[in-house]
Amino acid sequence: MPLKPRVTSNEAKMLIDQNIRTLASIRALTETEYFEVVESVARLDLSGGIIYDAIIASVAKKANVDHLVTFNPKHFRRVWPEGAAKIVVP
Repeated sequence: MPLKPRVTSNEAKMLIDQNIRTLASIRALTETEYFEVVESVARLDLSGGIIYDAIIASVAKKANVDHLVTFNPKHFRRVWPEGAAKIVVP
């Protein structure tokens, strides 16, 4: 997240423990779904951090989220074009 000063690891843990855990549920991909994500980014010839964004987008799709909030909509629209209407910049 592009904050200055940056959030420390202890601050991030506190925010997750106090806020996110009470508001969110944990979702995960199966082994097969992970391989499908890797195959899809390989077909698109993508590398770097966008691979993590592709994993996040796959989980969002699987969970049928209302919104995916990100400061990097370009990556998410690239790996999840059918979910573009759900991608929101804060």
